[in-house]
This record gives sequence, C-alpha cells and structure tokens, in this order.
Amino acid sequence: MIYQYKIQTLTQVELGVVLYICNELFDNKIKVDEHTITAYKEKALIAKLRAAKEKVKPEYLEFYGIICNKLGIDA
Repeated sequence: MIYQYKIQTLTQVELGVVLYICNELFDNKIKVDEHTITAYKEKALIAKLRAAKEKVKPEYLEFYGIICNKLGIDA
C-alpha cells in the first residue's frame, strides 16, 4: 500500500502526473484518484512509474525524477 503521507508530499501537478500514469498510460479497468491511489500496492506503483520512464520526454525527466524521489523510488 502507498502511504498517504507520501502522496501528500506531492504537489497537485505532481499528483496529476502520477494519476495520469496510473490511469492513462496503462490499460486499467479501475481508475484511481487522489483518494484511492493509496490502495495501490507499492510494488505495482513502482513498476508503473519505472515503465513510464521510457515514455517521458527528455525535457521532463528532471520533473519525473523529482516525483520518483518524493515517493522513494529509484528511477
């Protein structure tokens, strides 16, 4: 489970990016929002964020790194 305190460290823009990755970049039947993302298993979210790195434009890699750092993910 992703802890709420980790989600709260993200800005609204950063949270929006994480939600976009979870809901739009991968084929999911269940959509998450800022309240339900904490139900994600930590390993599943880490896997999605790592897989999404390939799709991040070079100019946004630093921003992506900040998000991963705040969530404690080595990307």
